[in-house]
Amino acid sequence: YAWDFGDGNVGSGPLPAHSFAAPGEYTVTLTASNNLGFQQASAVITVTEALAVDPGGSETTSDGVLTFSIPTTVTGTVTFAYTPQAALASTPGGFEFAGLAFDLRAADAAGNPIIEPDEPFTLTIHYDESALPAGTDETTLELYRYDADSEIWLALIVLARDPENDTLTVRLDHFSKFVLLVEAADTSYQINLPLVIR
Repeated sequence: YAWDFGDGNVGSGPLPAHSFAAPGEYTVTLTASNNLGFQQASAVITVTEALAVDPGGSETTSDGVLTFSIPTTVTGTVTFAYTPQAALASTPGGFEFAGLAFDLRAADAAGNPIIEPDEPFTLTIHYDESALPAGTDETTLELYRYDADSEIWLALIVLARDPENDTLTVRLDHFSKFVLLVEAADTSYQINLPLVIR
């Protein structure tokens, strides 16, 4: 039995032990072989990071990408479940993928899911400037969340932008799938040709 865990690590044997170092989606492939040949099987494994945040506190994901802050008025600890996602297959019209997509869930101290908090939380994105499309104006970056009811992407309210430190802070009032987008560069060109009269 030969295992490829999809994170650069491999293993062997029928039941190998493996721990993923970072949250995300990984394609795990098993190759089983003997003197008659071999067979392969693959499965996508979703690894989620959970962060517990106390009222008035802040926590940052292990990859340093997201920082969650909740108000002091929240009663009890909030647990956030963060899963990075691959790039979107398609983006809303007029926008380009800016290198960050993730799924975000939350639960209260009793384990009950939070869809819309009573008071908005704060989310700070620490984006990778090198992952942005060429020529991106960082002041146009927007974080969008997917609204399953209307099947559209909605822009979140931006509270602060810090292009020098590559951060964007937004008002977090709903939990869903999120993507960082930037307005697509204008690829249309005006061409002026001389008018020749004969």
